[in-house]
Amino acid sequence: MPHFESFTIDEVLFYHTGILVQSDEIRMDGVLNQSSLEAALAAPDLTFNKQEIYPGTVTKIGALMFEIITLHPFIEGNKRTGFLLADMLMIMNGRIMTGTDDERTAIAMSVARLETDRDALITWLEEHSFLLIDENMYYGMSMSDIAVDVFKDPAGSGRRSRKGKRRQ
Repeated sequence: MPHFESFTIDEVLFYHTGILVQSDEIRMDGVLNQSSLEAALAAPDLTFNKQEIYPGTVTKIGALMFEIITLHPFIEGNKRTGFLLADMLMIMNGRIMTGTDDERTAIAMSVARLETDRDALITWLEEHSFLLIDENMYYGMSMSDIAVDVFKDPAGSGRRSRKGKRRQ
């Protein structure tokens, strides 16, 4: 399996603070529980008997997102931070997350209320993401054309054939 790109604690703190600045809630910045933050960031790399508990990219992202939301390591902004990290990790690991703002809010709220468990969140993420580049997608297209196409079709409903034509 390819190396999974993730974040350091300092990077997560930086992104979390940015979320609160953006929403004019900087007064609520801070870590509520350092151990919870460390546990959340360690979740994607957990093993048992030398086997990864979360072996795939989306399962690792789902584990981190679930733990950030449910362990509530920050004073404010846990759901937003969990989603931002998941979005960024998808991109860093060659995937794009889809879903409307309403769908994203609904799943985050459901996780926070413990109505959606980790496995259901991972399933949601699998259903609401796609590989950015694979051996068949975007073959022969320039990176600028790929970027335009991804933003035109954020749901990833169509695939490109080897000649750059959309499959029906």
